[in-house]
Amino acid sequence: MQHIHNNSPKLTQPKTNLTAKPNFTTVISTVLITLFGLLLLVGTQGAIANTQESRSGELELMAMNTEGNSESTKNNKRSTLLSLQLDSKANISINGMVATIELEQHFQNPSDQWVEGRYVFPLPEGAAVNAMEILIGKRLIKATIKEKNEAQKIYKAAKAAGKKAALLEQHRPNLFSQKITTIGPKENIVVKLRYIQTIHYADNTFSLRFPMTITPRYIPSSKNAFRQTGQLNTPQENKQVIEDTAQDLYIDQQHGWGWAQNTTQVPDANLVTPPMEVNTSTEARLLNPIELTITLDAGLPLASIDSAYHSISVSKMNSQHSISLSKGKVSMDRDFVLSWQPVAATVPTAALFNETIDGDDYSLIMLMPPKQTATQQTIKKETIFIIDTSGSMGGTSIKQAKAGLAHALEQLHENDKFNIIEFNSDFSMLYSRPRIVNQDNINRALSFIGRLRADGGTEMLTALNAAFLQTHDDEYLKHIIFITDGSVGNETALFKSIHHQLGSARLFTVGIGAAPNSFFMSKAAEFGRGSFTYIGDVNEVKEKMQALFSKINNPSMRDITIEDAQGRPLEIFPKPIPDLYQGEPLLASIRKDYETNTLIIKGTYNKQPWQQSVSFNHGKNHKGIANIWARKKIEALLDQERTEGKNDISKQNILNVALRHQLMSPYTSFVAVEEIISRPSEQKLTKRAVPNLVAKGQQLQNVNYPQTATPLWLHIMLGLASMLAASILRFVKKTLPPYNQKIKFL
Repeated sequence: MQHIHNNSPKLTQPKTNLTAKPNFTTVISTVLITLFGLLLLVGTQGAIANTQESRSGELELMAMNTEGNSESTKNNKRSTLLSLQLDSKANISINGMVATIELEQHFQNPSDQWVEGRYVFPLPEGAAVNAMEILIGKRLIKATIKEKNEAQKIYKAAKAAGKKAALLEQHRPNLFSQKITTIGPKENIVVKLRYIQTIHYADNTFSLRFPMTITPRYIPSSKNAFRQTGQLNTPQENKQVIEDTAQDLYIDQQHGWGWAQNTTQVPDANLVTPPMEVNTSTEARLLNPIELTITLDAGLPLASIDSAYHSISVSKMNSQHSISLSKGKVSMDRDFVLSWQPVAATVPTAALFNETIDGDDYSLIMLMPPKQTATQQTIKKETIFIIDTSGSMGGTSIKQAKAGLAHALEQLHENDKFNIIEFNSDFSMLYSRPRIVNQDNINRALSFIGRLRADGGTEMLTALNAAFLQTHDDEYLKHIIFITDGSVGNETALFKSIHHQLGSARLFTVGIGAAPNSFFMSKAAEFGRGSFTYIGDVNEVKEKMQALFSKINNPSMRDITIEDAQGRPLEIFPKPIPDLYQGEPLLASIRKDYETNTLIIKGTYNKQPWQQSVSFNHGKNHKGIANIWARKKIEALLDQERTEGKNDISKQNILNVALRHQLMSPYTSFVAVEEIISRPSEQKLTKRAVPNLVAKGQQLQNVNYPQTATPLWLHIMLGLASMLAASILRFVKKTLPPYNQKIKFL
């Protein structure tokens, strides 16, 4: 052991006389220090007792009552306010592999004030939003697509002038916000949106998912976890904004519309954290109601039409089916999923849709590779399970996740390896390294799963990195199965980590709950060269997990390319084309600016080459195919930004595509302005955020909120403390030798 010698001279220690009387200076210093300590103690107790009172008006606690009123809970000192109310209607037209959705959002102002409202709402992550208009009485104003900054300036100018205006912005591919300004007292304004999306097809089942609410996104940053004392909160103390009580809403007037401050990882946190409201609907009064009407033209005979989470009514006329909600309207507290299966003899193997715009030909191709007989792969596998146990997984979500994980363990084979990582604010591992699958290790894993509880934050990044860094045996094919609701705001940081650290492993995501962040789930699986499975009910766990492991245990179609008959490249998205697992079709968007009649599709299946040709002449003309292609291209350009960082060139490329095709993007927005001054200049605008409903079966988690205001009483106490500290120093200084006095050393 290395020893360090200290040859520094020692300060002479004077002898202490225990019987000597304390001098006057010592007594005064002791008294002052005691008073200082008591003052700080009283101040600390006051800070704890008066947290709600100490926000200097910056944070307004609003409680929604059953009449739709918003009343301040701060000793009822503030005037009663009426909240902005929302009523929605969606008309969905499905034709083959394409759906066109017209969404109406009715914003009603029941108060006597002029209101500016903001509503953050979900759309499918692949939605190509291509139109917006606002209806004011009988006046219809069509929105125009603008570069985002320009649209914001137009909206702000209209608001300042007292004109009615609406601004649609995209914050994530599946998260948008609608701002409406100058809504008059007792007035109703309707915003109409139109978007196009592709239909999902797998395992002989078509499906469309219409998201209705969101799960609050966790904002990972220590900046959002401070008390007023400046100390870090524990997860249990992070409950300053959203409480698990009936219909409590906080509105922060300083930091924007959201409950979170912007952070390094989530620079738009205040825009993606809207207020949430517990659903206390009754038959007489629904909160956030919606009416759905669907026209389904599948293009082939159907064996069944079903909705897993809502009761529907179905009627048939010729080749079309009309579908609606059995109750007419429902509250938007969980995603709507419609699925339909073709008659067995008519299961499609290919579909092609075409559209020509400005001399360019656009196509959407769906091709199901032929089934090939192949035994399940016998290669050894190492499976790392990651399970989300954060607060947002409370309620039915954690039950579904635990059931899914337990069932997944049953799918493992002897001599494979596995491990489990659970995470919330921190993470823990079942084993320090993957263990062999045997009954003893499985029993320990089941016991570990049984003890899991949902609580705390959603620090995904550390858990993912831990899975990537697990000791890996090259003899084993590494799979990571990630079970979560995806309720995070730092998606880009997570995608970047997956892209750079995944290596040869494959990542499969399992979405849990009534309203998961499907953008994160599907994109993470895409970066991870895996697939995304959605479980919306505990009764689906066994079937969905068996289907997932069927994909994992069977060969996939790899190295897929598409070109014309002469070998010329085409502008195809997604790029690169992902691997196809059992039961999954190829779905690609194509643009060509030259004459060609035939596509050649190549790939490798079970180490054997595969090829098939498709004729463009067999396609059907369909409006919106160009929009779908443009939306896919924008997403590919955004993927480059997510992995390589933003730059002016990528932004301009995205702008060029979005403006040419009149589409929403992170850099473009729809804005509509009525050129009539409605609000008198002396009348002020009041901000009202429209809350989303807490997803069905979900327990609203506690969230981080930065305390930025220092109340007046604390300023006074700190000033007194400073003066006392100065007095103490002045008295104590007299008992010490002057700074220039020589001190004797031994």
